[in-house]
Amino acid sequence: MSTKFDSEKIDITYGRLFQLKKDFHDLEHSFENITKFGLNLADIKQLNQSEDVPEEIKEVTNHPSIMAAANLKTAYQRGSLNNMAGLLNPSTAIETKKSNSSSSSTSSSKLDKYTIDPKGLPQLPNIENRRIYQTVFIHSSAANSTKYDVHESYERLEFLGDSVLNNVISVLLFTKFPEYQEGLLTELRSIIVCNKNLTQWSLAYGFDRNLVSNLNLLEQNMAHKKLYGDIFEAYVGGLYLDSNRELHKITPWLTRLASPIIEKFASLNPVEQVPTFIPNITSESNPVQQDLTKYDISAEVLSAKVKHCKEDLYVLLNPMFVPSYELLEKLDAEHKPTFRVACVVNGEVLGVAIAGNKKDAGSKAAYDALTNNKQKVDKYAAYKTLAKRGGPTPLVVTTPIEIQIAQGIYDTNPMPY
Repeated sequence: MSTKFDSEKIDITYGRLFQLKKDFHDLEHSFENITKFGLNLADIKQLNQSEDVPEEIKEVTNHPSIMAAANLKTAYQRGSLNNMAGLLNPSTAIETKKSNSSSSSTSSSKLDKYTIDPKGLPQLPNIENRRIYQTVFIHSSAANSTKYDVHESYERLEFLGDSVLNNVISVLLFTKFPEYQEGLLTELRSIIVCNKNLTQWSLAYGFDRNLVSNLNLLEQNMAHKKLYGDIFEAYVGGLYLDSNRELHKITPWLTRLASPIIEKFASLNPVEQVPTFIPNITSESNPVQQDLTKYDISAEVLSAKVKHCKEDLYVLLNPMFVPSYELLEKLDAEHKPTFRVACVVNGEVLGVAIAGNKKDAGSKAAYDALTNNKQKVDKYAAYKTLAKRGGPTPLVVTTPIEIQIAQGIYDTNPMPY
């Protein structure tokens, strides 16, 4: 006996079905990669105990996502995921459908309409023009198709939206950080508008459910990494056209959307801190002489921003200037070891700190570089940007680290402008 399809309970569209197929393919592919090529828990333990592995690699290895993948592989190797492996075989689903067709069952659970609740995100401004709204979600593979009453893909809107997005974020950063140089502002903007963030926002607002395309499964899988980010840019472009080429809707929305990321930048690089640490060796109050106490940030205030400073400094300067963390000395006072570490870039000391272990001392040294020596960080960020354009590179500082700290020889390479 056939039953009537209830469209109020189940939201099914052509694009949604394609997305479900793609999601399953991605899950199958990811599961295979993790179980074949991933690390298990024993691998993680051995890596963490090795003295030959840099601390930066160990930190990334202990990321929650890596640990979750290691748990998954370990469970698979122990035979605990045999049922899951079977479920990921499409032929298993076909057999299940055949076996279930001979019997019927009732379920007390209800299938709610598929919606995405964008928690914490600002309300999405509406595009009033129906034709513009439709075009935002039309992939080039579906344009001019007889199935859809639209004859243009979102590519032109994407082009426009990319420009509008960069313009709004540029003005926002320019106003928020008046002390930042062009190189660092460019880096911050690229982090905010990276495809990862655009994709997350796109999915959070449910844009993926509205996508219309004629891509086959393989093509859609290959395009997935950029597809939803492109749709977000297309929506920005569509909103700009719908607003008569004005920004009164777009700017407040994007400002609130980017605010958490910008505030993170502000907290990692507070402008209230001393802009640079270039001690005057003729001064009676030479801060270098007090470095062991000045940089001893207690464990109670070692916040998340300090713990992640090494990663943030790496993102700002990589790949041209990779920070290194040099152990200056290890003190053993009353069986409580203390490590003194310097953050070094291009041979130049950017930060010094001490802590109860080498890892925390390195994080604090990176924090010192991002706060008290922000001008130097900006300098290398600017050099990095110029190098991409074929510009000059700074000379490597060859003065020994301890002499730099003791004598205050810091700024041998000025800003590149």
